[in-house]
Amino acid sequence: MAGNSLTLRTDLTGSDAEIEWWFGSNRTLITTIEKGKIKYVDKRFGESLQVERQTGDLTFANVSDEHNGVYELNINDVPTKKFRVTVYARLPVPVILKYSPQCSSSSSSSSSSESKSVLLCSVLDVSHVTLSWYKGSSLLSNISVSNLSISISLPLEVEHQDRNTYRCVINNPISNQTKHLDISGLCRTRSDGDHDWTEAVIRLVIAAVVGVAAVAAVVVLVYDISSVSESNRNRLRSEFNSGVFGVETDEIKVMAGDSFTLRTGLTEIQRDDDVEWRFGSNGTRITRIAAGNVTRHDDEKFRGRLKLERQTGDLTITNVSNEHNGVYQLIIIIKNKKTSKRFAVTVHATLPTPVIFSDPSQCSERSRIVLCSVLNVSHVTLSWYKENGLLSSISVSDLSISISLPLEVEHQDKNTYICVINNPVSSQTKHLDISGLCQTPSDCDLCFDTTEAVIRLVVTALMGVAAVAATVLLINDIRRAGRTHKIKRRYT
Repeated sequence: MAGNSLTLRTDLTGSDAEIEWWFGSNRTLITTIEKGKIKYVDKRFGESLQVERQTGDLTFANVSDEHNGVYELNINDVPTKKFRVTVYARLPVPVILKYSPQCSSSSSSSSSSESKSVLLCSVLDVSHVTLSWYKGSSLLSNISVSNLSISISLPLEVEHQDRNTYRCVINNPISNQTKHLDISGLCRTRSDGDHDWTEAVIRLVIAAVVGVAAVAAVVVLVYDISSVSESNRNRLRSEFNSGVFGVETDEIKVMAGDSFTLRTGLTEIQRDDDVEWRFGSNGTRITRIAAGNVTRHDDEKFRGRLKLERQTGDLTITNVSNEHNGVYQLIIIIKNKKTSKRFAVTVHATLPTPVIFSDPSQCSERSRIVLCSVLNVSHVTLSWYKENGLLSSISVSDLSISISLPLEVEHQDKNTYICVINNPVSSQTKHLDISGLCQTPSDCDLCFDTTEAVIRLVVTALMGVAAVAATVLLINDIRRAGRTHKIKRRYT
């Protein structure tokens, strides 16, 4: 592990042998030992290298990525021995965040309901790791990455009433870190008619206190409206290319569900001409025009999707999917002269809209780290933009991977930030609402300056206008809760 020590042993106890240590593909000489005396040490390793002159053992202190590689031990009259060293970074503790914007509910009957949340377990800037969800001791799902410095996420859907134990684990071959899921903190659910008396009283008190600030509402809301108008006038407009096709005319990129056309370049096919379309490395025949007749080959993946233009031989494939990825070959024979052309077709999946969220526990006095995440994507780039400038990006080619990209922002920052996911044919954008980052009451004093805090107070103060009505309704609420509580006790 990075920061630890590493010892490479010769298995000698003391010898007059001649010992050499080499490193890397270029075979850089590290040290030479002759008859128990150190003749040479590469100074580039500095004080981190210790050589045992009696045994020839090498010890590296405080290892890092630069110590990755193959070490070669040469001892006269002894076969060469090699050590392959891999240094793993220290693992971060995973962070579990709620991915779904709000709690979802689905009722199976009028008397029972189940609420669920989609969670993300995320880690930033990791490589050569596996991220896993466990339910009890059983593995639910995992994802492994070998890319350098990638941020990954693994989703999990849970019911709020679930009493099982869930944990997210990140591990590499030498260490692991675990984060346990607290389901009770996800969403607070309440059955119909089951109201907490104490909470109802607190709601009543809050409504009454809010009414005191009603007079200040008008003044501060004028400021709020003017601020919103200014923000709307300064809204960012960014253009992103819908496709990057390069100069090759035989490369075609298309979105799943769309159509594409492969063109022969012919204006009219003569009776003696022969035009054939094939697909894939095996050259599977799709269709052919010969002697004025059209022959279609029965292939399941193209059934009901082919349109052939008899006059030109152009081939159109509709409602494409991943199975239409590959190389298409056009073979034309005119007057016994054969020509061919290839089309490399890539079908890209429809992109999801990125989700921006943060962990309330990471709210500092000045700033907060937010994550932009997308689930189950491939061959995409995820990017953060500040106004027109690119701040950071990450690209992946793995199939069905969930990725995240972090951004640190100050709470008083008035710049426009957007997160963009794109592939060569499309993009999706999500704007960051800095004012909505801190959601819990304990965060408010840290996350907003004075003016913003007043605005938040004013918005709440508008509710004070209905304070009298709230009092009546909440008293009824308390009484109804009391009756329900008594009925429950009677039948339990």
